[in-house]
Amino acid sequence: MSAVLEVYEWNYCSNSETLYVEAEVEDSILSSPQTLQDPEEWIPGRCWTTIFWPADDFDAPSQESLEAHLAGTELRWTLLEPEEL
Repeated sequence: MSAVLEVYEWNYCSNSETLYVEAEVEDSILSSPQTLQDPEEWIPGRCWTTIFWPADDFDAPSQESLEAHLAGTELRWTLLEPEEL
């Protein structure tokens, strides 16, 4: 599981009960491929994900509840391309 280093942006939509998150996620970009002597190396990158966040349970997420959720959940992150930044 890749750790979230910093949350840059998040937006909650109560109609679809989804939370869009952009964050700096460790081990996102392959910086050096594996060689015979060394393993591959990864560096952090800015990524995005969408999380289902039921409106029944919460009025809206807070920064604290979001960070707690990100720390304890396995998520599929998508790397943002440079032109999307």
